[in-house]
Amino acid sequence: MTRFNCQVWILVIYCSGYIGVGLSSALLTLRTIAFWNSNRIVVGVAISLYLLHISFLIYAMTQAHSIWDTATDACIELNTQHNLKNFLVTLSTDLALLAIMLSGIWDKRKEGGLWKLVYRQGILWVAGATFGQLPCVILTSLNYNVRFQKLPRSKA
Repeated sequence: MTRFNCQVWILVIYCSGYIGVGLSSALLTLRTIAFWNSNRIVVGVAISLYLLHISFLIYAMTQAHSIWDTATDACIELNTQHNLKNFLVTLSTDLALLAIMLSGIWDKRKEGGLWKLVYRQGILWVAGATFGQLPCVILTSLNYNVRFQKLPRSKA
């Protein structure tokens, strides 16, 4: 493999992943605001949580550093423990938005099947967000990245 600029590569990887995470949180924020019929307090809290989340995504991109390792012919990311803050903020802001959204669904419930469908979707979203983000938080807190990156790689 030829040597290339690892710093640019890691920023491209982070940026492409964080765009998806940011848009997912934007959808959750808009859904929360919609269930509360644009209540000013809920709008303020939801947008504040979303901006907090986006600010940590930008912070994580500024902390991303990578170097070329000649022994493995690959880029190695440095200081991966900085990602833990980002994953914790992502998990906590999404769970807070989900809790606000579910309370709005519960508050507006009526007899019929539509609110039950939306409520089940909200429960599934909570479960998906929790189970989807917990492995990132756990593995980053264990900081096994350096060990995994130094595993022997096949040259074939």
